[in-house]
Amino acid sequence: MKFFRLNQLIAALLLSTFAFLQSSSSNQSIKMAGKLTKEMYANHFMTYLNNTIANDAAFRYRTTLDGNFLAQYGDLKKNPKVEIKGTGRFRYDVGTAALVKTAPVSLSIAGTSFDIPSASTQKTLLFLRELSMKISLDENEDGATHYLKFGSFPYELGRGIALGAAYNSGGFLGLDPRFSIDQFASGGIFHTDLFHDSVSMDAYFALLANPNGSLRENAEKIRAMEISSLPFQDQTRGPNRGVWFGSVSLNWNAIDLNDCKLNVNPYLYMHVSPDQTLEFVADTDSQLYGIGTAVEFKVGNFEWGFEGAFQGGQTEIKAWDRNLTTLINNNGDASFRYTKVYSDAGLTTLAYATTANQAVVDSLPEGYLQNGQQIGTSGLYNANDRFRPAQAQFYHGYFFVTDFSYSFLDGQLKWCGDVGYVSGQLDDLYDITGLDQKELMHRDFNGYVPIQSVYSGKRIQHLVMLNTGVPRFTVMNPTISPSDINAPSRITGVATLTDKFTNLAYTGTAFEIKPDKFKDQKLLLKPVAIYYWMVQAPYLADGVTVASHALGTALSLELEATLKECINIGGYVGLMIPGTQYKQFAGLQLRGGKLGSNTAYVLNFFMAYKF
Repeated sequence: MKFFRLNQLIAALLLSTFAFLQSSSSNQSIKMAGKLTKEMYANHFMTYLNNTIANDAAFRYRTTLDGNFLAQYGDLKKNPKVEIKGTGRFRYDVGTAALVKTAPVSLSIAGTSFDIPSASTQKTLLFLRELSMKISLDENEDGATHYLKFGSFPYELGRGIALGAAYNSGGFLGLDPRFSIDQFASGGIFHTDLFHDSVSMDAYFALLANPNGSLRENAEKIRAMEISSLPFQDQTRGPNRGVWFGSVSLNWNAIDLNDCKLNVNPYLYMHVSPDQTLEFVADTDSQLYGIGTAVEFKVGNFEWGFEGAFQGGQTEIKAWDRNLTTLINNNGDASFRYTKVYSDAGLTTLAYATTANQAVVDSLPEGYLQNGQQIGTSGLYNANDRFRPAQAQFYHGYFFVTDFSYSFLDGQLKWCGDVGYVSGQLDDLYDITGLDQKELMHRDFNGYVPIQSVYSGKRIQHLVMLNTGVPRFTVMNPTISPSDINAPSRITGVATLTDKFTNLAYTGTAFEIKPDKFKDQKLLLKPVAIYYWMVQAPYLADGVTVASHALGTALSLELEATLKECINIGGYVGLMIPGTQYKQFAGLQLRGGKLGSNTAYVLNFFMAYKF
């Protein structure tokens, strides 16, 4: 009886608290809402497009619970003086380890550093997805024309290609890639209307990474292997090494009529990211800037959209000593040896990391001209790729996407088209010994680099190629054996395969079907067909002939409907039909298996309950 009364008391307290939170006074209000989403996802042969690899399959059953909180203070409903918005997220994949992982650490044994990878925690945690404060700087009754906003909140440039909101993503499964975002970046916006109801401006800044939170972090020795031209190289990280992003954008309602609307959204941005990882921790510094424009036009039943952007800036690749010390098991005897120093002129036997050898290795001249040479008269020899020279690569990437739609039959049928082109560059082998200093410091990188993007289309969704991760090559010579990857000319650190929005072109079409018979259920059927090709294609096995650019065709069928006022269901089925390029490379051995050219399949279903 006491237990029953206690439950009644707890329930009464919860109900009264919820009623209080939903209530509002004359100048403040607090509202709460939420959404529970169940997702099921499966694919087959999507990693290597090879139906002989039975293990190339995936199944995931995910639960996501979002709780939204909105607090407002002020007399004006459309323009409160202060607005606080928060979202807490509880997400887990059923039957798997939790999504939350511990940070990787390193330890040192006898002067040799060992990395201990991260591990999943055994508890599924509630985490903060969004928390922001908006302060109005005016008293306009129809909405704030000038305001400040800061905290963690979604912010994108254009369609979210140049800059997306995916600061931390749990993986794209369903129809909406933005739903995969588990955390938004911390930043701030100053918004102002330059011309009322016509032109507005946003100035945005975000600190994406801060490694300078303490003296210990600033003093961490991350540059021990960097080769500096200065007589005394400071090996510590130092202050002011944070990663940040800044942008300015305009929103111009050029035409705002009942039957005709035109919106133009130009923007420019800068992304500064020092101490990034290419081959080793903190071996590159990047400064990237871009300028672009997004356009949306609507007249009658016709809609058209466009976005394009160009990038500039550079990546400074630091001169680096690749030689490390590693622990080797030699017939049961453990010994420390170098990875890029040999004890014979044939470069076949790795040298022991003894005290005497260490003194020789550390004291003699460094530089890429010493590659393959004997270290003084010690009998020790540098590997052909021990020293990496300083280099500079200049960004010259660009992209454009455009799509349209036209409605027929009173909105029951809509025809959509989509075309896109994203510049790309494959990681190439080049002989640094044949390059002078000017050529080393003035290399071009022509691939477009999206930032925090999970873009998968607007009027047409790319639910197969850009969602599930169909593999595409990122190297110019994919047939080169792994033992030759670290050739003297190689800038490593680039994965062999990628599924990112770069080095890709496409054209597609789709039909949206919304039958009036199921108008109350908001039924949507959408068959989609998209053809893809690679902008820069790799070489075939001969190292001379360029492979086909044709990647293949993706087909999908989307479904969405409302069962109840608060319950939505949806999903899609899709398949990838590989093109000529995959057929040319079929049988190529990669790290996880052989690449094939077989059709791959994907299935997704979700149900969402809003409250």
